Amino acid sequence: MEAFENTFDNYFWLANVVQNTLSIIYNETNNVIIEKINSILKTLNIEEKHPEKFVTRFRTFFQEYFFSIFTFTDEILNRIKSKLNEVMLKYKNFDEKLSRGLKSDIDSKSFKSLSHMIFKLCIYMLLHEPQLSLSIQPYEKRELSYNYYSKTDHLNIEGFGNDLSACITILSPPMLRNYFPFQGIKPSVYIIPNPDDEIIKSCEKNKITKKIGAQENTSSHNEKASSPIKTDRKPNEVSKDNEIISANNLVPSPKINSEVKVTNVKVNKNNNQTHPKDQSNSSSIKDKIPTSYMKFNKNFGKDIIISESNL
Repeated sequence: MEAFENTFDNYFWLANVVQNTLSIIYNETNNVIIEKINSILKTLNIEEKHPEKFVTRFRTFFQEYFFSIFTFTDEILNRIKSKLNEVMLKYKNFDEKLSRGLKSDIDSKSFKSLSHMIFKLCIYMLLHEPQLSLSIQPYEKRELSYNYYSKTDHLNIEGFGNDLSACITILSPPMLRNYFPFQGIKPSVYIIPNPDDEIIKSCEKNKITKKIGAQENTSSHNEKASSPIKTDRKPNEVSKDNEIISANNLVPSPKINSEVKVTNVKVNKNNNQTHPKDQSNSSSIKDKIPTSYMKFNKNFGKDIIISESNL
């Protein structure tokens, strides 16, 4: 709250300023990582046009020496401030009073502290495997999200709300593979004190969209859980007319003409089951997604405390 005290009462501009700030710091942090990689490659006399592909190779090393390698400097802070001021010039219907107040916020010590903390969070996100992303659109394409407040779905940073209270999303959670909120983090929302008709319409629209999405997910889950084929035959059973049932997919193979000599057939002596030679294994391996690194998180947690007072 202290970092944006002159903008906090205006929920519309607070959402835009916070999202622009997070997006700028995230991109600037990524540039810092690329700069470190370029420096290492230069020392090793390696010329590379795409240094970002070396993140995977250096990830463990960067995590091990996180605090020593990635320091937040005044140069980084000044670049963040400069880019945020550039975005402010694009704000429409942004009055002079709000503009002066936001510039005062950007020059405050609280904004520096907030930027430092977000910088470390972004380092963590960018070095995480898989990489964590922010679902923030550029200001020109951004459409702010309005919804009915729910304690189970939202983290309230301002106001008193119930199930019929309209709220605006100030910041969405970091995303894993662009699909799932990381570790169940909820979007931060601001309860709108006196929503107008347009905001209520937007809340109703998003409520219907969310309900349809939940129904589609349930239907898709039920379809996957149901068995597509039923059969009385046992897996790997060979019928009298040479119809072979595959143990992997329970799909019958074409009938074999008895007059044609069959070749390339391998017989298992242990159970006398017949299999085509070099049959491929159709079982898929599920991707195991790591969610944390013990050593990295141990150091990371000592220096970062997230609280609502940082906004």
